[in-house]
Amino acid sequence: MTTRPESCDNLNVCSKSSTTSSGSSERKAEVDAKWIRTLAGYATENQPTRKGTTIADGAPEEMALRLNMSPNKAAAEIIFARDVMERLPRTLDALAEGVFDLSRVKAMRDYTEPLDPDQASEVEKRVLDNGPRDNVTKFKRGLAARSSVWTRRGRSSGASSPRANGTS
Repeated sequence: MTTRPESCDNLNVCSKSSTTSSGSSERKAEVDAKWIRTLAGYATENQPTRKGTTIADGAPEEMALRLNMSPNKAAAEIIFARDVMERLPRTLDALAEGVFDLSRVKAMRDYTEPLDPDQASEVEKRVLDNGPRDNVTKFKRGLAARSSVWTRRGRSSGASSPRANGTS
């Protein structure tokens, strides 16, 4: 069973319900970044103890109860937050600064997921240098162009697009 970390206390402050109250896209992005950092901190404080698991036993269930969501949704949120925090720290900073919105962060994570950390970092750098683009579709096209260089080189993911296995 997991212990209750201090970051759990912050979940009420940055719960998803508070992200739409301000009306400002910059404020929403800032709160989304805080949400990701809080969940990633929770994942860091609650490391799995069993081999082959990515989340500590009981962590998704604890989050689900506190946040009124299913354990599967909580697990997906925790994994997403941990991945963004560990693999895409500059993207998370761009979210906190209001440069990117959450949909662009999710796209960045999805397109870099099959890449190793160094490749993901290089894609992140190149995409961040070009900014958020006019819309998410153009942003995803830029991501696809930059990430496909590595997915064509020796990576046989079998998927034609990110998250082809139906999870997101």
